[in-house]
Amino acid sequence: MIKNFILTAYRNILRHKGFSLINIFGLAISMSVCMLIIVVIIDQYRYDNFHANRDRIYRVESIDNLSRYSLRNYASTAYPLHKKLTSDYAIVEDAVVLNNSFGGNGLYKETRVPIQGFYTNELFFDLFNFELTREFIQ
Repeated sequence: MIKNFILTAYRNILRHKGFSLINIFGLAISMSVCMLIIVVIIDQYRYDNFHANRDRIYRVESIDNLSRYSLRNYASTAYPLHKKLTSDYAIVEDAVVLNNSFGGNGLYKETRVPIQGFYTNELFFDLFNFELTREFIQ
């Protein structure tokens, strides 16, 4: 029975080559896009999954609409938003300020080294479970 089905399908593919090519190509494209979407969704659920309170941590983003050509989302907002969120909204237990404007030049043995980084408030390690390591340069 299955042999007859396969033989009929093969004959239809040979008889209607253009239609079969479009169907097979469309099926392959749709399956690959579906697999890509699944991989992206799995990656999003694995992101920062090691934090203890991951179901209660949210990220506030701001949209840069000053650019003429594209809208960009940034994980930074105005500094007073921290006080506004914690004082006016009872649902917000705590908020962490993360600022990326730390930068400049360092001097090490007569050599200038560019330094860039982030700074945050003292609540960062209460909210996130990053382990600190200490390394000394000799």
